[in-house]
Amino acid sequence: MADIISIATWLKPLVVTNAYLISFIAIMLWGDISVLAISFLSAQGYLSIWTVAIIAFAATFAADSLWYLLSTTKLMDKLPIWKPFHGTYLKLEKRIYKISRHNDLIMLLLSKFIYGTRVVTIAYLAHSKKIGYLKFIEHDMISSGLWLVFLIPIGWLAGRGFWWVYNIMDNLRLAITLVVAAVVIIVMFEKWIKHRLLGNGKSS
Repeated sequence: MADIISIATWLKPLVVTNAYLISFIAIMLWGDISVLAISFLSAQGYLSIWTVAIIAFAATFAADSLWYLLSTTKLMDKLPIWKPFHGTYLKLEKRIYKISRHNDLIMLLLSKFIYGTRVVTIAYLAHSKKIGYLKFIEHDMISSGLWLVFLIPIGWLAGRGFWWVYNIMDNLRLAITLVVAAVVIIVMFEKWIKHRLLGNGKSS
């Protein structure tokens, strides 16, 4: 335990000093989970919510652009994971066809909310449909903005609720329970949307 405390004490100044960079990298690597976590910390006063919004938007755009550019290279064809990813996207595409009418913006927006389909959709648009980068940027900025407008307040409100329960009611166990419950609800909501769109793989 003493070692853990020592490490945490040593890391704290590093994390505080490099909060922007660490937040940017975390969101690039882990997406929505990192956005929720950093928004949660924002409610504790570590970062302003506007700073979180700017970092989250920039990191999301950077990650999506990286996947787009990677998908336009021959390297994508050599990746063994591409074929099952492509199949997953085609299954999703059938489910949202009536809603989007093959609208690339709506497809990209839906992929932000459905866990496991974001990279697949970007790869499909760049690699198979060959949508131009400027058009992709336009769609990605709009879909990312709408996604973050939904996600950041959820993380911030969860963090605010944790602070209120812990500091006002002085109940750490209840505070942790509420946070866990919020995470479970978000995960279940994403799975429900994915199930509604993908179903059991049969055509509708």
